[in-house]
Amino acid sequence: MTRNFFGPKSWLLACVLLWTQAALAVDYIPLDLSALKDSDLSLLTGGADYALVVNGASGVWSPSVGPVPFDVGAAGTNRMWFSECNYGIAGACGDTLSVTTSVANATGVYTLINTGYGVLGPSARVTLRFAGGGTQVTDLAGGFDIRDHNQASWPNSVSSPNTVTVFDNGLRRLDRQFIAISPAFAGQTLTSIDILDTVPGGSSELLVTGVTVAAVPEPSAFGLMIVGVCVVGWRLRRRI
Repeated sequence: MTRNFFGPKSWLLACVLLWTQAALAVDYIPLDLSALKDSDLSLLTGGADYALVVNGASGVWSPSVGPVPFDVGAAGTNRMWFSECNYGIAGACGDTLSVTTSVANATGVYTLINTGYGVLGPSARVTLRFAGGGTQVTDLAGGFDIRDHNQASWPNSVSSPNTVTVFDNGLRRLDRQFIAISPAFAGQTLTSIDILDTVPGGSSELLVTGVTVAAVPEPSAFGLMIVGVCVVGWRLRRRI
C-alpha cells in the first residue's frame, strides 16, 4: 500500500510550516556608521590583525559565529568609533556615539563593542529611542558585557550570555553584544541608538566597530506568495 504524502492533511501541514517560517523570519539591518567613525582599526595595538574582518569592498562583514552581519567599513576607511574621553575628567565622560536610524518593528540591537583599555564595572550605556517617545536604557559592564580588544592586557573576560566572540586570532578579538528590545516597544520604529562612554578619565575608551538592528519584516510578496500557492494547491487537491 502506497501512502499519499500529498493528501489534503499533508498539504495543509506544509502550508502551516511555510507560514510559520515566514512569521519567524528576521531581517538583519547593518547600519552604515562611516560618517561617524573617527579612526581605523589599524591604529590599535596590533591593528593589522583586523585586516581579515572586511569581506570585499562593501565592508559588510558576516562573522562565522551566528547569522548577524555588520557593516564595519571598507578597507582603507575608518572602521571604528573610538571614544575620545580626555584624561583627568572628574565626572562621567559623556563621549557618545549617536546613531540616527529608522527601523520599523525592531526586536533587538547587536553591537560590536570592545575597549582600548577597559575597566571592571560600569563602562557603557546604550539608549534606544522610539518613534512613540519611549526610551530603553541598557548598561554594559567591563568584565561582564565588554572587554579589551587586546588579549594581552586589561579586562580579558566576559560572562554575559548576551556576549559572544566573533573575531579571535589569539591576539586580538571583537565581541558581539545583543540587547533585546522590550515587548513594550513592539511594533514601534527605532529612531536612534546612543552609545555613551560612562568611564571618566579616559580609563576605558570604548571601541565600536559595528551596529546591526534586528527587525520583524513587514508582510512581503514572499508571504503573499505562500498564501497564494497554498490556496491554489488546496483547490487543485479538491478537484482530484
